[in-house]
Amino acid sequence: MDTQKTDIVRRFDTIAPHRQSWREKNQYYYDDQQAYMRFLIPPDHSVLEIGCATGDLLAHLKPARGVGIDISPDMIRIAQGRFPALDFRVGDIETITSWGETFDYIILADVVGHLFDIQTAFQKAPSVLPSGYPYYCLVLQFSLGARAQIGREIRT
Repeated sequence: MDTQKTDIVRRFDTIAPHRQSWREKNQYYYDDQQAYMRFLIPPDHSVLEIGCATGDLLAHLKPARGVGIDISPDMIRIAQGRFPALDFRVGDIETITSWGETFDYIILADVVGHLFDIQTAFQKAPSVLPSGYPYYCLVLQFSLGARAQIGREIRT
């Protein structure tokens, strides 16, 4: 693993114990994210979440089979402890060469900004889907105007 990837792993391992607190402080965002994904992905399907962190989104979707992948071993340990019925694995979408299994849905939520090679990740992700199935990538992009508006609302 190169130095940049090692730095990313270290950073996410450092924030892993504080992840739940962060989610609680930003509950409005995570509630909205969960509702949107629940609208797109019905319960009782197989779901792969790439960049699953501590597993909250995957657990909320109530999959028949749920697999969460994250580059941070500490995030995965927390996810395994919180949601033992789901399957959590340490992995990096940019370097995985063979999955050996397929899923009905794939989610990459808030992951794109942490990838070095977005194209490779997007090319690999569909390889675990049956032909014609969708995968969802949720990217939070605020325009400068929206950020300013949100900042004003928070301060008042």
